[in-house]
Amino acid sequence: MKTSMKIRSKEKDGKLYRKQKQLYLKGAYGPGNLGDDVLLLVMISILQEVVSAEDISIGVSKPQLAKKLGERINWLPLDAPADVDVLIYGGGGQFFSFPETSSFKTKAVSRAGRAISILKGRFPLKQELLRQFYKIRSGNKIGIVAKNVGIYCVGVGPFEGGRAEERYARAVFNRADFVSVRDKRSFKLAQGFTKTKVFLESDLSLLLSRWAHGAGLAARNCVEGKKVGIIVRRWPHDECGKRALRVLKEAARALELQGVGVEFISFYREYDKAIIEEDGGRYGWRLWVPGTQHPREFLEDIANNCFLVISMRAHGMILPALFGVPSIGVAIEPKIRDIKNMFPNGTELFDPGQTANELVALVSSMKANLNNYKKSLEMEVARETEKIDVERFISWLIKAIGCNDVG
Repeated sequence: MKTSMKIRSKEKDGKLYRKQKQLYLKGAYGPGNLGDDVLLLVMISILQEVVSAEDISIGVSKPQLAKKLGERINWLPLDAPADVDVLIYGGGGQFFSFPETSSFKTKAVSRAGRAISILKGRFPLKQELLRQFYKIRSGNKIGIVAKNVGIYCVGVGPFEGGRAEERYARAVFNRADFVSVRDKRSFKLAQGFTKTKVFLESDLSLLLSRWAHGAGLAARNCVEGKKVGIIVRRWPHDECGKRALRVLKEAARALELQGVGVEFISFYREYDKAIIEEDGGRYGWRLWVPGTQHPREFLEDIANNCFLVISMRAHGMILPALFGVPSIGVAIEPKIRDIKNMFPNGTELFDPGQTANELVALVSSMKANLNNYKKSLEMEVARETEKIDVERFISWLIKAIGCNDVG
């Protein structure tokens, strides 16, 4: 049953963000990154069991494009300030740092970009001043003031780019009334960040029925005429990612010489632009372009064309698994190992320090035993999905809203 929420602001022109809505959803939302786009669809589905679309505000990098996901939702610029009753960190990796993302150069470029946006009128000066005020008032870097904070099925860590991001994470977790995480590594870190009880759940994208009605685990067992999909990711943080890309390209050439088809896949076209352009059209590419396809259709196409994927992305392992496609995770970061732990018998792990020949041998071995991998994957997906307790989160949310005189 939906709860009617009182909107405290009387502003109707959409220009002022302050106190427009009572519930604010925060994540690494675009649209643009397939994994985060799916997480956003799941969170919208869950929140609308409690409140109407008009009562939800979501910070995104592309508000106009996001409107296609729900015209009545209040789509705000990603860094817009807000004063709300309930702030929810919904799914995905939201608390981490790497040397590249935390470097002085990266932060300087980000601040310069914001200054240019303000000067050109793309981001109102009034909103920037309000954001800075809210940052001081809330004690956090995001400029969102909230009475209640929920953290739902997120990933935590690693923190390899200095202490600032870890301090921010600790501050948010200390403030949270509800905390759940998606994997065991995050669970251990989160327990050290808060006295609030931490629930170990799983990745929200596993809730297939909330974003892909009538789909899933439908890929055929036959491998004839199918390819190996290689899901890439630009990885500027260390040499591990660069080496992984070289090995993947070498393996692709070797597989083709063996008569195995290969296609390269990008879950985040903008971020992977340099990799795509560097290829020069040698390989066929499958690119996620939000607004042109539903995520379900994109993944069904992968399942219909690929008997196996090799992925540098965590959701490049999870999402194909929902459609019956086993994967080899390229272990460039801890998240990949987390997914391997979720699906221990339905996936394999490849260390970037290994050779292309070793990767090709692993592909051949999995192809020979594909049915066993698929059966294991189906059971493991079901087991992981059962770990997600949506009703527990909804119960907390109803109480959080109820504490704020919601009629």
